[in-house]
Amino acid sequence: MISQLEPPGEGILYAESQTHPVGEAIRNDFPGVKAVMTFYAEKGQIAIEKSNETFDRYQENEGLAYVEQGFFEIFDFGFLAGDPQNALSNAGSVVITSSLARKYFNLNTGDVSNALGKSITVNNQKTLTITGVIADTPKNTDLPFTIIADYKSQTASNPYFYGGTDWQEYNSATNCYLLLPDNFSPGALETQLVSFAAKYIGTDSPVFQKYVLQPLSNLHSGKAQNYSHRRVSEKAFFILGMVGLFIILLASINFINLSTAQSSKRFKEIGVRKITGVSKFQLISQFLGETVFISYIAAILGVGIAYFLFIYLEDIIGYRLALDFLKNPGTFVFLITSTLVIGVISGIYPSVIMAGMKPVGNLKNLLPAKNNSGSLSVRRILVISQFVISLVLITGTLVMQKQINYFFKADIGFDKEAVLIIPLPDANTNKLAVLQSELSKYAEIKKISFESTSPMADWRVSNSINYPTLEKDLFSGNLEGKIWNLPLLE
Repeated sequence: MISQLEPPGEGILYAESQTHPVGEAIRNDFPGVKAVMTFYAEKGQIAIEKSNETFDRYQENEGLAYVEQGFFEIFDFGFLAGDPQNALSNAGSVVITSSLARKYFNLNTGDVSNALGKSITVNNQKTLTITGVIADTPKNTDLPFTIIADYKSQTASNPYFYGGTDWQEYNSATNCYLLLPDNFSPGALETQLVSFAAKYIGTDSPVFQKYVLQPLSNLHSGKAQNYSHRRVSEKAFFILGMVGLFIILLASINFINLSTAQSSKRFKEIGVRKITGVSKFQLISQFLGETVFISYIAAILGVGIAYFLFIYLEDIIGYRLALDFLKNPGTFVFLITSTLVIGVISGIYPSVIMAGMKPVGNLKNLLPAKNNSGSLSVRRILVISQFVISLVLITGTLVMQKQINYFFKADIGFDKEAVLIIPLPDANTNKLAVLQSELSKYAEIKKISFESTSPMADWRVSNSINYPTLEKDLFSGNLEGKIWNLPLLE
């Protein structure tokens, strides 16, 4: 579920942010609808107490989430230990991934269940008891949760939780997911959510707001952001799909041209087969079968090459792509089907041309002038098309390369060399003064500066300001979030 906002004069905006009490209110007002809230803190410090009263501390920069109990009823996480139905039923419960269980408690892969009952401390604020261990999530997931604590324990990471009762405290890290029963109409629920929003949020706000439903399948390309920050518009998917289609089309045209150009090498073979009684249909089937076979060989080689290329792409896109056919049988079916279709499309024209040759002419290595003229005309068209597609792709690649080079080399407005940014868990004024005093003693540190966010951060909270005496009644203000950072200049 996402929010649709209509600020006066600014059109329609969509946001994934929700208020904390919305999930419970939906469960109460719409019986049968499973609603769960999630808060993605993303990063946090995890402390593991040792037997000698010392701690091992780990800074986790991603994966820390707080969710309501019904989360595991909506999303399918592979539990290796613990009960998914009750894992987060008690306050202070937490579920971690198998890799973290091994890292925190020095366990082997088969012993991760021994992590149950052990404790971790988050940000020196809350001690949580491990009630479940799940399999590691895929790197390309849009829900990259590795430490999943009960929802109300988020006070360890979110000082603005306020017990989860404030209907005016919005946070883009707070989302609401719904699971509708089979007999429940999404359209009917959206209609009812209009009065639902008026009931709890009120109607006196200058910004009109209502709740709309977004299918989970659109999480990656929908109207609002997702936790992995990898939202891609449908237009971008279409463009990438067209580029892939053009490349396949280019390869198919190239195969057709090569096949028809080399058809003269098989004149005698075709002539002999026709004289011995082989029908045109049988010849077409043979040549088409050969093309499809070549396509499957190419597909196998392509998949093998892709596995090696994924290693190099990891540094570019941030995670390792995978072609796990066992976990994604749909991918395997698509590969088999698309290879067959490409093979048939690429081979149908050369097969018809070669099967239509005259036996006598074949034995004399001659191609009838009529057929020769038609074949050359088609080949000219294919060659021209091939060059046009190549030019379009090459031009687009060069333009994209220039844009990427500009992105990396453009002046960002400040000197980023020898600048260290450290997030601080506490913004207490007295503690910051002590920290600044202690750091000033190091000769290597030239300057110290505190700021709410880093220079390149775009995190902010938007607020509406109603000022009727000016030219327009409503203005949009942005309040920077209270995330304190410390740049150190050497």
